[in-house]
Amino acid sequence: MGWRMSFAEIISELPNLTREQRAAVLERLAALDQGLWVDVTIPENERKEVDWRLAEARAGGVAWSNWDEAKARITAKLNPG
Repeated sequence: MGWRMSFAEIISELPNLTREQRAAVLERLAALDQGLWVDVTIPENERKEVDWRLAEARAGGVAWSNWDEAKARITAKLNPG
C-alpha cells in the first residue's frame, strides 16, 4: 500500500498548489459528488436563487441562448445605434 496523507496534511498542502492544480482538485471533488458539489461559502439566499433557477431550467421554463447570441444582445444594449 502506498503512502497516504492525513486530512490535516491535505488541507495544509492546498496553499502550495498552483491555480491549475486547485482547479483540478475542485473538478475531482465535483466528480466524486456526481456534480452536486456546491461552494459552501455561497450565502443561503444566493444558493436558494441558484436552486430555483436550476429547477426552472430543468422544468423547461427557461429559454436558452448560446454564448454568441447572449453576447450579441449584450453588445447591442451597451452600444445602441
